[in-house]
Amino acid sequence: MSKELSGRIDTLLIYRYGFASESEHVDVLLDRVCVDLFHKIHCSEHCLHDILPPVLSQCHDMRHWAHSFVLPQCNSNLYKKSFINYCLFKDV
Repeated sequence: MSKELSGRIDTLLIYRYGFASESEHVDVLLDRVCVDLFHKIHCSEHCLHDILPPVLSQCHDMRHWAHSFVLPQCNSNLYKKSFINYCLFKDV
């Protein structure tokens, strides 16, 4: 999301509707919602669990990752910006 769009949404949510405090901007809110949803998808009974990539078969404990999934190869910009890929690459 561009900074201009983020600023416009912040203004709308904070000043017009009083939705969030001035310390919580829209990018912080979106990030928190994405992390929460990604953690809920980990549950095998969640309806979106089937779209997650496979789990890594080998774990060499070289460094800690936020997840244990195989990272997909992203060939297009639209695919890179999809929700699952955003969450997978966010904390790598």
